[in-house]
Order: sequence, then C-alpha cells, then structure tokens
Amino acid sequence: MRITITIIASIFLSTLQDAPLSKLGKVKLPARLDHVSVEQIHAFEEANFKHRPTTRGLQHIYKTENIVFGFEDFDRPEKYAVSLENSKERMLGEVEEISVSGMTVTAEIVEYNSKRFLIRKAVRDDEFYYSFFSETTNGIGLRGGIQFKKVDQKNAEKLLGDFLKNIQYKKESQ
Repeated sequence: MRITITIIASIFLSTLQDAPLSKLGKVKLPARLDHVSVEQIHAFEEANFKHRPTTRGLQHIYKTENIVFGFEDFDRPEKYAVSLENSKERMLGEVEEISVSGMTVTAEIVEYNSKRFLIRKAVRDDEFYYSFFSETTNGIGLRGGIQFKKVDQKNAEKLLGDFLKNIQYKKESQ
C-alpha cells in the first residue's frame, strides 16, 4: 500500500514539474522544489533579504533551498516590441542615473534554444537579484526573477541557466 502511494505521488509530482505554465511552451521546473505556499515564500523573503524581491507579483513563484525564483508570461503587442539591445542600453542608463549606493548592476543577453533573453544582475551587500525577460514572439514573452545570497550563487545561476535551457517552445513560438 505504501509503495502504491509513493508511486502515485511520484507520478503526480513529475507531471507538475513538466506542466505547461507558459503560453510559449512547456516549462520544466527544477526537480527539488520546496512545496510551500506563496505566503511562506514571502515570509522567507522578508526574513532573509533586506531589499525588494525580484519575484514579487510574478504568477509562478517557487523556492528551492535558499533560492527564490519565479516567472510569468507577458504580452507586448508587436508594434511596441523593443530589441533586447535597446532594453539593455536603457536599463543600464537608468541604473547610472539613480546610482543606488552599494549596488552593482550588469546586464547580458544570452541565447537558449534559439530564444534570446536579457538578464539583469543586481548585487547589493551579499544579496543577488537577477531579473530576466525574453524577446517576444507573436507579442508574447517570458519574464522572471531569482534572488539568493552569495553562498548560493553557483546553485542559483545553474538553476536559472537550466530553467531557460529547458523551455520547450511551441513550434509557432520560435
């Protein structure tokens, strides 16, 4: 009986981790998620981070160990589409203008599965706040954020890279 319940639970959890959580395609979630509520994630953020979280307000928010990440689709009509290069330039210009004390911000454009993403990396004290968004296709894109402490940087960057690499886009979305 116990084995049957374990098998059913494993099947259920594995289907959740390959759920179509995006209009762009199938999103593969990390294997080791802490199964906690959004309220518990927000309480964790408030207890462990001094600055505003990058995941607040996102549709899908998860916690794994001491890393919080989230994502969601966004709509942008094609007539308002902006290149990632222009977004990067504008983003870094705004950072220069406001110049927050003790914060370092960089931005880079990466490509996974023929889809390009702009990743903004902000570091303040020992806290890291990354946000990302994809180029749009047919007016739809993917955006999100991840936050973590310095000690978790290697695991967090691997998590983000694996997440972006493992999105299986619908044929019409590429």
